[in-house]
Amino acid sequence: IKRRRNAFYGTDLDLHLRARGITTLIVGGQRTTVGVESTVRDAFDRDYALIVLADGCGGVPEDEQRWAMTRVFPTMARVLTCAEVQMLLA
Repeated sequence: IKRRRNAFYGTDLDLHLRARGITTLIVGGQRTTVGVESTVRDAFDRDYALIVLADGCGGVPEDEQRWAMTRVFPTMARVLTCAEVQMLLA
């Protein structure tokens, strides 16, 4: 159960991921500059490799979306489209 904006806060998510040997996270969701960004920042601090879905996030004005995808997320994650990630996983 996600209790706050950050998917890690107040949950056992990190414990479950590490128990399964998961080291890379693919992140998308609503409110790019709130929930997604909070989760990405925390995951980065926990040393996960990150992929942010450029076309799998939203719920914010276009200028905020563009800023997050071009300025914020590239400092912590690879920013890829859903199609690009699908090709990587194929």
